[in-house]
This record gives sequence, C-alpha cells and structure tokens, in this order.
Amino acid sequence: FLKGINFKLKLKKLDKESAGITINSENLIEVQSYKPFSLITDISPVNYQVIIPAEYVPKFIDKVIEEYDRNFKYVYGKLPLHIGIITSHYKKPLYVSLKALRRIRRGNINTDKLWQKKDVNEFCQLQKKKLKHATSEELVNKTEEYYSLYFDNPDRKEYQFYIKPDENWKKWISTISEFPLNSQVEIIPNTFDFEFMDTNTRRNDIFYDEKNHYKRALPLKSNRPYELEIYWPKFKEFYEIFKDKNKSAKLHRLIELLYEKAQNYNEAFKPLLASAFVNILELRKDNETLERIQRIFDLNTELDILKALEEKLTEENLKLFIDMFEFWHTAFKGV
Repeated sequence: FLKGINFKLKLKKLDKESAGITINSENLIEVQSYKPFSLITDISPVNYQVIIPAEYVPKFIDKVIEEYDRNFKYVYGKLPLHIGIITSHYKKPLYVSLKALRRIRRGNINTDKLWQKKDVNEFCQLQKKKLKHATSEELVNKTEEYYSLYFDNPDRKEYQFYIKPDENWKKWISTISEFPLNSQVEIIPNTFDFEFMDTNTRRNDIFYDEKNHYKRALPLKSNRPYELEIYWPKFKEFYEIFKDKNKSAKLHRLIELLYEKAQNYNEAFKPLLASAFVNILELRKDNETLERIQRIFDLNTELDILKALEEKLTEENLKLFIDMFEFWHTAFKGV
C-alpha cells in the first residue's frame, strides 16, 4: 500500500527560509500503525478503561454494542454491559477525570439491586436483534436452548434452579419462548452513563441511589444511566436533527425553556411544552424533524402532533431531552 506515496514537509526555522523534505516509499525506514487510544487499565472482562479523542466516542459506543451482540448475545440480560463516559478539556488535570471514571464504572455495587422486571414482548424484540448474529454452527447446535435461559417463568416450565445458594433465589428458568406473552422476565439491562468535567467538583454529581436500581441521585440527572438498547438509538436521532448548525438557535431557545420547567416540573406544563416543541422546531413544516421527534418520544403518529406531545412530555422525557443536549452539545460539541 506504500506504492506511490509521495508528500512534502516544510520545516520552519527561526530567522531562516523554510526548508523542505520529500517523503516517499523508497526512503521510509519503518511504518508503524497508529491507534487513537491509550489504555488506562489492563484488558479485563470486568473493567476496561481507555482514553480516546472525544470525537470518536459515538463510534466507540456503536462498536462496543456490535461486539457485545456478536459475542454475548445468548447472555443478554444476565451478563450486563455498562459504558461510562467521562469527557473533559485536555488542559484539565487528568487525575480528576480518573477519579470520576472510578465513580462512573460502578465497581462496588450490589448486583442484586440491578435486576429489573421487563415485559416479555419488549424483551423479545430486543433479543431477536442480537440473535441475528448467530452463526450457522450455533443454530445447528441449538445454542440458544442451553445458554439463553431466563427467570422467573410464571408457568413453571423447564427447570427449577438455584440462581444463588439461597432459598429466595430458587427460580423457574426457561428460554424466553416458554414465557407467557403477557408475563415479565427478570434481567439486568445494559446501560450507559456520561459526565462532562467542566469543573473539578463535577465528579460529585456521579452518585448512584442503591434503592432506585443505581440511578443517579441528583434529581436533574436521575434518568442516568440509560438502557443502552432503547436509548442510544434515540440519542443518535437527536444528533441527526441538530447537527445542522442552522438549527442551533432553535435548539438553545427550546432547551432554555426546558431547563426552567424541569427544575420544578408540573403536569400543567405539558400544553406549554408541547406548543414550544411544535412552534420552535416548526414541526408542522419540517417533516424530517417531526419523524425523528416521534421516534425519540415514541409518539402516537395517529394523533395530532400537539396532542401526541402533550401525552409524552413527562418529567422523565423532559430530562431525557435535556440529557441529549448535554451529551451532544456540552460534552462533545456536536450540535
């Protein structure tokens, strides 16, 4: 691949004219590949920390999800993945970010508090996307029947098994296909969290509430961490809307209002907030933005956009939109 390589470098010296040097395939002594990351910890199945340029973080998340789906598809919901992202200015002290990184990795937690009940129908949709990565050999060997087992099956089918050596953890386990359609399955969801270290004390915002499945304790950030499979596509929809710099002024006007109302949220704010979304983002004129907003908030497309937004602009969704702004604008300067 080095054939035909030929470029010039100009070397500037004080009080002298610029000198030049030509580099081509003939005078290259050694070529080394460049990897745009630096390891913080040794590679481990439990904890893997790296430093990468902030612009690569979205692609990094996509790649991690892809590798997880390919290699851990059969234990989705039982072997959880958590991605914690800390961003800071390169002039900030590195030790501050490292301390924040230790907090966001959630290393010392009671995993029993992470189990959540999820509707079987919703789980099946997420699981099917991962099982598309199954190889022909795995399909022939029926790998799913042996590895993809979940609890607690209300129909008491297949196996009764001790998840832990404790009578309270004696569960009926089976493949998800054996669960009743209107039942629930217990899983630990994959998650991602983030924080922008604009000040040294910002790491104190990274504090998790054990009583609430280790969600953030700070009220405005209580949505974090987000379930990866459900919310990361929504975050990317936000970016696709507002990466156009011409929409920057509209976004900032809207966010200013959302911040104000989120501080003291009330159900009575819904009509005002819905009207702000429709008018500021011009949703009746901009069909592309309308479709993406519908996907972000899971709007009922059969309703008028104003009515549909009124139903969905809950406190949780308000914080979601603010967090999307914090992620793409404050942390990554992408919108």
